[in-house]
Amino acid sequence: MLVRAELPPSVFWTPFLFKNHSPVRWFVVGQHGGAVVVVRTGPRSIDVLREGGPLMPCGPEDVVNTKGIPAGAVVEFPGLRATILSTEGNECPSHVAFDLDRDLDAGTVLWVVEGPGGFQHVTPPGVGVGVRLAP
Repeated sequence: MLVRAELPPSVFWTPFLFKNHSPVRWFVVGQHGGAVVVVRTGPRSIDVLREGGPLMPCGPEDVVNTKGIPAGAVVEFPGLRATILSTEGNECPSHVAFDLDRDLDAGTVLWVVEGPGGFQHVTPPGVGVGVRLAP
């Protein structure tokens, strides 16, 4: 799980850097140059919030997410369900609740944050605890 990506290529190309150890699933929960707040809401769930902007680029000028996603929408992928709690601008999600199919402490979920010096492993906070992940 890439908790915060700084550069667009990280979202698409990073799994290929792992080569034979590439993850089965690759989730990016925030992609921008700013900080995010991550709150562990349960053993398998986190809330991710960015103040002053969306978690990922979206809108008419974005090549991936041109329409945005309205607040209240639920998006499901194998192993992950995302509930959009609030949006900004063109319905660009700024606060999202993520529920995974496994415990975040089970050792099968790797938390990675990208910053100016590259990628860094971070430990998920305890249940009920929040952390600010900044570049």
